[in-house]
Amino acid sequence: MAFKEWSLVCDALLDGRQSLILRKGGIHEGRGGFRFEHHAFWLFPTFFHAQAEGFEAPDEARAGVRTAPEQRDEVVIGGWCEVEWIDEITEWPVVERLRPFHGWTDETLQQRFAWGEEEALHAAFVRVHRLPQPWCLPFEKRYGGCRSWVPLPPVPEVLWLGAEPVLADGAHAWRAAEIEAALGRGLERRPAQAT
Repeated sequence: MAFKEWSLVCDALLDGRQSLILRKGGIHEGRGGFRFEHHAFWLFPTFFHAQAEGFEAPDEARAGVRTAPEQRDEVVIGGWCEVEWIDEITEWPVVERLRPFHGWTDETLQQRFAWGEEEALHAAFVRVHRLPQPWCLPFEKRYGGCRSWVPLPPVPEVLWLGAEPVLADGAHAWRAAEIEAALGRGLERRPAQAT
């Protein structure tokens, strides 16, 4: 299964600049709304919406961003994420404390937080693994639309076996501790459902 996310966010995850995903969900999430429903998932980069204004990234990462509805022949998958814990954040001050750990602008997160019937964001702390070379597959119509999850064909074994974590164990553990400290005590930690 693949998780659709802005290409700038995928780059930040695969470059080791962040390990946190904050999400409200797409328009076509169904009656139950969005949730992190997979223990592990591929990063599927998207190029639509005005992500260049909604996410802070190095200039070289911004250079290839398209803001019109995506038109492409192939999907380039650079790696996958393993979910270590998920949380639902229902207080804006908690979201503000996470500012050092991601690239979304405050305005973007405020819009997402307030969108829909409930003021909340879903958070996932992930261990990111980069493929030894990108996995390129043809773009299909079923990958489009405002949904978060799309199924992919089986990955070539040589790519899967060669994937490596983008952060060393110590750096990853340090980041996890810093983010959990920012979230504060008393928040429930639970793993994503394995599917």
